[in-house]
Amino acid sequence: MNQKSSVVQILKSVPRALTSDTFTGIENIFATSDNDDITGTAGNNTIVGRSGADRINGGSGDDIIQGGLGRDLLTGGRGNDRIDGGSDTNDYAFFSGNQDQYNISTTAGGVTTVEWIGPGSGDGTDTLTGIEFLGFDDGFFYV
Repeated sequence: MNQKSSVVQILKSVPRALTSDTFTGIENIFATSDNDDITGTAGNNTIVGRSGADRINGGSGDDIIQGGLGRDLLTGGRGNDRIDGGSDTNDYAFFSGNQDQYNISTTAGGVTTVEWIGPGSGDGTDTLTGIEFLGFDDGFFYV
């Protein structure tokens, strides 16, 4: 059985009253319209949160993360990630170091690039759209 299609079927059959479940070895996930808490793997994940106030951590691969509608708390982790908070105005992207360990630039079109320049491998370079706030170890910053 194709693992990706079996995941879709499992998620479609999960009752709404279920509060917690664990799936392992999954690279791509399309979540519910509820408030989802999702952590990716070391692989290159695609994680789509849809609506709801989601908490998504991509793990250490080169991930694609989409928060959708709702106040989303998004972390790319290690790797070069693409993070999209959605069209609303209250989404956060989190990073593992202090703000001065990153090079941050924003284009006129609203695309923000956050590049790790601190010691070691760090978080890589993330490309952000639809993100209003950046969270670092030393505080939050409005984009």
